[in-house]
Amino acid sequence: MTDDRDAPRAPVSVEAFIARARAGDAAAFDEIVRRYESLVLRIARRMTGNREDALDVSQESFLRIYRSLGRFGEGRRFESWVYRIVVNASMDLLKKRGGLRLVPLDLAPGGGPEPEAAPATGPERAVFLGEVRERLDALLGELPPRLRATFVLRDVEGLETAEIARILNCREVTVRRHSMEARERVRTLLNKRFPGLAPNR
Repeated sequence: MTDDRDAPRAPVSVEAFIARARAGDAAAFDEIVRRYESLVLRIARRMTGNREDALDVSQESFLRIYRSLGRFGEGRRFESWVYRIVVNASMDLLKKRGGLRLVPLDLAPGGGPEPEAAPATGPERAVFLGEVRERLDALLGELPPRLRATFVLRDVEGLETAEIARILNCREVTVRRHSMEARERVRTLLNKRFPGLAPNR
């Protein structure tokens, strides 16, 4: 006979933690934060263009999540709701600031990096790619907030058009139009600052 104590436990669903957090269980909300903090910070970083603002947006987003848990409707996708809160918090900060505080876009004194200069393997390559990613995140700051949100959600996070439309509260045709415009602008900026790194059409 198998001892139930030896059986692996099924992971607790986020819905269970939401219910417990609504009932006042602080530890349950801490678990929600733990599960989603990397996603929230990642979106905030790409929306704001720098880590300091991203940390502010992340803190504000979790405060909004906590205050609004009682209004989160069952049957909805929790991740989509979180995306919407982070995007809105980011846009609110950008409006308040009137712009972005971006990191420098040049990777080298002479300008953008040449692709063939990237180390092939090892720690040097990881550092190089991290620097490129940081500059490309900052480059997104040159997009208007709505285009930036569409690009991040569709091309970085890989969400479907219908879900992005719900998150941004717009029509799917608007998402597709913004996506095409955002991709074209990103391609142009990449060709200008990082020759050779821009994707082909």
